[in-house]
Amino acid sequence: METTSMSVKGQVVIPNKIRKALGLKPNSKLIILQDGSNILLKPIEEPKIKDFKNLIAMGDEIIKQLNLKRKDVASVIKETRNKQKCA
Repeated sequence: METTSMSVKGQVVIPNKIRKALGLKPNSKLIILQDGSNILLKPIEEPKIKDFKNLIAMGDEIIKQLNLKRKDVASVIKETRNKQKCA
């Protein structure tokens, strides 16, 4: 177990041992969650290009199964984005 303290500005130092174990570097991004009186810091991992390519392949397969054209998909995306802007 490690301890730290919060500065006047609300900054918290993550102990070196923990930073090294998690591979955290300067400017690493973290999400912060609150559960009652508990605080959880979780590193945000950069997605792997392989995972992104797999998502694209899955989308292409769904387009093929539904017999859609790419312009149909682009049209639906544009329409959805416009609806979100108005909401």
